[in-house]
Amino acid sequence: MQPLSHSIGTEREALVTRLDELNEALGDAATALAASRARNRAFRESIASGESLIHAMESVSTAEALSDVTRELKNLEEKRHRSRTALFAVGLAEGVSIGRLSRLYGFSRQLAQRLAKEARDERTRTAPLTS
Repeated sequence: MQPLSHSIGTEREALVTRLDELNEALGDAATALAASRARNRAFRESIASGESLIHAMESVSTAEALSDVTRELKNLEEKRHRSRTALFAVGLAEGVSIGRLSRLYGFSRQLAQRLAKEARDERTRTAPLTS
């Protein structure tokens, strides 16, 4: 196995961190969705039993439930995007083509081009200054 350059090693560490963050966000989203599902069941039962809409909505804290799900899904999408960008940074550093990365990940070449640009831009922003 060839030794990785320092840059690739750093990018790989960043990818591992981003994947850990994604896994945590997936768990948080799953928890929020499970709670929302339980509230939805209770809401359905209240409506089916003839309770007024307002009372049923108040009893399951509709606004709070929707806010929790929206927040966690937004966080999940952010973490997913960051992990994809980090994945592209490693792939590009290892010489993998954008086309191949897009096929492996299963999304359009346009999205792959955008992620590659973001990965390059991130690399430029975080590169150490040299004299």
